[in-house]
Amino acid sequence: MGVRDFENVILLPILRDLWRTVASPVLAHLSIDSASAAKPPRIWWCPTGPLAFLPIHAAGPYEDGRPGVPDLVVSSYISTLQSVLRAHSAPPALLSMLAVGLPETPNFSPLPAVQKELATIQRACERLAHTPTRLVGPAATPLAVSRALAQHSWLHLWCHAYQDAVYAFDSAFCMHGGSLTLGALMQLDLARVQFAFLSACLTSAGEARLPDECIHLAAGMQFAGVRSAVATLWAVDDRSAAFVTERVYGQLMRDGVEDPDPREAAEALHAAVGALKNAGRPMVFWVPFIHVGL
Repeated sequence: MGVRDFENVILLPILRDLWRTVASPVLAHLSIDSASAAKPPRIWWCPTGPLAFLPIHAAGPYEDGRPGVPDLVVSSYISTLQSVLRAHSAPPALLSMLAVGLPETPNFSPLPAVQKELATIQRACERLAHTPTRLVGPAATPLAVSRALAQHSWLHLWCHAYQDAVYAFDSAFCMHGGSLTLGALMQLDLARVQFAFLSACLTSAGEARLPDECIHLAAGMQFAGVRSAVATLWAVDDRSAAFVTERVYGQLMRDGVEDPDPREAAEALHAAVGALKNAGRPMVFWVPFIHVGL
């Protein structure tokens, strides 16, 4: 099935049903019905059960030019109310970026855009006179990454990931020489980590991966203390991921900012995805991007 057929046959009916049964009633109750606001209001979705797998943030009527969720609000997800209360009370920390990338991973397809994405991080940090810590290729072992996580306040991670359909805590990021599992992440104290960008990537051709590979890992990092995270509901293409990465960091680490504020991440992602949408990219490439946390 081609991308456009997937949108018309599967994705659009889901988004319209989510609008009719979930998003529209909630926004109507909040008296949010106009897209004319210069700064859209924030909303935090806390779905449970199977609903947690669905893109409420992209719900809409998608007919006659009527506005949907992306036009009306800036969406974030939270796993529990406690997690967002903990994030609100966490002390701020100065920028200390950890950039992790794995261009080659055994049994997975290569990720040729890793170096380009790391270069984007490097340029963004240079605007703030900051030098990021880089763990790339063989240096990015599960032990090295888990140790470095607790010593840095920002994380950018570009690698393969997988979701264990039987035991969710075995879901993992694929590192050099092993996996960094959700269970291991949730045992770490990541209260120092202000922001994480979990960059999704296409798995090798023919592999069947569940479309929630990053949302569970992002939720696990939030449980461990990460205040704010960008992730994806399913894998996206390199071009779209690179576009969103550059736009998000361009906003968070813009000229004149001395210390980037992770609380601006949701708005930065909203603007980046909106630009991707307005550029005419297929829905399947912009719908998966989500923000988790503050």
